[in-house]
Amino acid sequence: MTGERPALQVSVGDLITFSARGGDLFSESVVGPSALEGIRGHQQLQEKKSAHWQTEVALTRTHDIQGWDVTVRGRVDALQREPELIVEEIKTTLVAPSYLPESVRALHRAQLTVYAWMVQAEVPGRALRMRQTWLNLSDDTEFSEEIPWDHDAVHARVLEWLGIYVEWWAAWHARQQMQRALAHSLRFPYDPPRPGQLELARQLYVHMKARESVLFEAPTGSGKTLSALFPAIKAFGEGESDQCLYLTVKGSAQSNARRAIAQFAANQCELDWLQLSAKDSACPCRSEHTETRMACEDIQGRCVRALGFFDRLPAARRDCLNLACLDKAAVEAVAEAHQLCPFELALQMLPWTPLVVADVNYVFDPLVHLPLFDKGADRRIALIDEVHNLPERGRQMFSAELQVDLLRTVLATSPKKGLTKTRRVAKRLLKALETEQSTGRLAQLCAECLSAWLEDSHDVLAPLPSSFPLAFQQWLKQVIRYAAIAALRSDRSHLDVMEKDDGVVRKLQCLDAGDFLARYFSCAASWTGFSATLRPMHFYQEALQLETAFCYGLPSVFPAENQLTLLCDFVDTRWQKRAQSLTQLVELIHSLCVSRPGKYLVFFPSYAYLQDCMACYREHYPDSVVLEQVAASDPEQRQQFLNAFMQGNAPVLGFAILGGVFGEGVDFEGDALHGVINIGTGMPQPGPLQKAQTELYEQRGRDAFDFVYRYPGFTRLLQSAGRVIRAPDERGIVVFVEPRLLQASYQALMPDHWTPIVCRSLAGLKHEIQRFWSRSA
Repeated sequence: MTGERPALQVSVGDLITFSARGGDLFSESVVGPSALEGIRGHQQLQEKKSAHWQTEVALTRTHDIQGWDVTVRGRVDALQREPELIVEEIKTTLVAPSYLPESVRALHRAQLTVYAWMVQAEVPGRALRMRQTWLNLSDDTEFSEEIPWDHDAVHARVLEWLGIYVEWWAAWHARQQMQRALAHSLRFPYDPPRPGQLELARQLYVHMKARESVLFEAPTGSGKTLSALFPAIKAFGEGESDQCLYLTVKGSAQSNARRAIAQFAANQCELDWLQLSAKDSACPCRSEHTETRMACEDIQGRCVRALGFFDRLPAARRDCLNLACLDKAAVEAVAEAHQLCPFELALQMLPWTPLVVADVNYVFDPLVHLPLFDKGADRRIALIDEVHNLPERGRQMFSAELQVDLLRTVLATSPKKGLTKTRRVAKRLLKALETEQSTGRLAQLCAECLSAWLEDSHDVLAPLPSSFPLAFQQWLKQVIRYAAIAALRSDRSHLDVMEKDDGVVRKLQCLDAGDFLARYFSCAASWTGFSATLRPMHFYQEALQLETAFCYGLPSVFPAENQLTLLCDFVDTRWQKRAQSLTQLVELIHSLCVSRPGKYLVFFPSYAYLQDCMACYREHYPDSVVLEQVAASDPEQRQQFLNAFMQGNAPVLGFAILGGVFGEGVDFEGDALHGVINIGTGMPQPGPLQKAQTELYEQRGRDAFDFVYRYPGFTRLLQSAGRVIRAPDERGIVVFVEPRLLQASYQALMPDHWTPIVCRSLAGLKHEIQRFWSRSA
């Protein structure tokens, strides 16, 4: 309506967090109470109140700020109207309030101040008392302080905070409108699109608009990312959402989103986006870390980028608002200019960016989950790239372990002074581990270790000082995770096991993360998961607790004749027969390599099998150069391995692991890869975890062998096979060395565009390879 005043609403918590926060950066997540503990603590104090008190009182006040009608909303913890007017705010902690940094207590008082300002508007002229109460949950003690009431001072302070918020919000809102206009006019980047691609994108848009979830499978190179991201951006442009969250299960998949965003920018839609990098990789001082001090720490062991963080944040935030691309490098540049922590700066920009690219752990991991994603969920669309990896990654996120050797190292190297209570409880934890006591007892001791450390610490909300050895920091993280996962577990959800193969480790291994993952689907209104390998679809629907999701599939966009698929049954890959068949396997590999000099990868089910074959290959062909994927390789070693394929035209033969870093998420484009050999079924090795999973699926009436072994194994085979053909003009060979793949149960899982040829001898293999290459000569 013409002449209508602009209006906005803001919660008390959001207003204070944005406008009133100053001082140092601190970590609340490690030492603060859980949300449930906080609720119970509030209820404990509220139930003690007399009949004169009201609790959880909804308050609202609207005020004119810079031409905007700003409505502030919130719920005050306790309000007494008679006989005197008292406004009380409650905060729960795990320590005495005196241990809280002053900046934290100031934030608590600021929230109380806003509530008092709202109450005063209802009863102008009445005297008012402001009371801040803290409840220490570790010993159930209360501490309250009265804050003097000064009407004019409180009114001026709240208006100042509102002014700061409105100034930012108006600038952000103007940019948001511009972004929506760009997204609204965006056209599909490919003209013409690949077969079925645009039709799928249209269907996904319908589901996103209807707040529904989707799983879709599309072959490698068919444009999955664009098919998913384009409708999500259009939904933003049409006002159907405020944010798109692009989640990746493996870091390499973030390059897919980056390429799609670049294609949008080339089509005159330079959308604002943020890359949320891992905290360790974002830290500018990590590479200069020493045992004595991080490069960013002062003499007291405090990070200088955390000191005064919120005082320098507003200027950095304004700089970020004017940047379309907030990838890792851009965020680091702004953080460097203002001497801020890059990771924390990215978190501050997360609520204000329409497209966020991040790892799945920031949503699904119970200890890493960002509460920011709990807000505005009804206006958020989420995409999950390579979603086939989420069930396994989910099991990792909901598992925990305690390493006995690490705890022994902590007790041997941690300073005795200042950690008296922590060391005392840690010794009891070590004894409990050595005597294999119950999970409940271990969890209790982990909680006691954390409480003891909090008591030993003076500035408990500061980052761990460098005076604590790295082993202590790692152990503390294990203790926190173990206590948290133990609180979630049940006898059916986790396996409690003691491993002694490589040091003594007590593990809580998640058997099926589906129920846990499902708890976080409330973080978005619509979910779209996609992958090149979702076979069979019902398996992934159940594993992800997305049984009601709509399911789609794209056909292959590449000519079927461009890929030769061979099934070899003349090499027995079962572990009992591997030593006898190694020579046959080596001859098979060599035959492919000499058929046409090029670049080939051989994927093995284990490092032991890989190394046995490597020794045999070098014995038969000592002049051949074979690259080997090294266990626990570092990023530089992995890049060197890839460079051999990506750079130059020299022939390359590499041995790698099925399901490893080279088996998926890597684009071997052009002449980077001419063929792949997959050895075995890809099934996980039987062990206590697989036995427990088998029992679980049998109880559910499922085919346990399929769910535990066959389906996960075949997904690995499909992923590695998908490295070969990445574009319509590429040709290549995929060889499966496994007699069991001829079974009908495996044949039913193979993609429709494959036309596999069975090779029952080495001569037959050579013949088919020669015939294939001759057709492309």
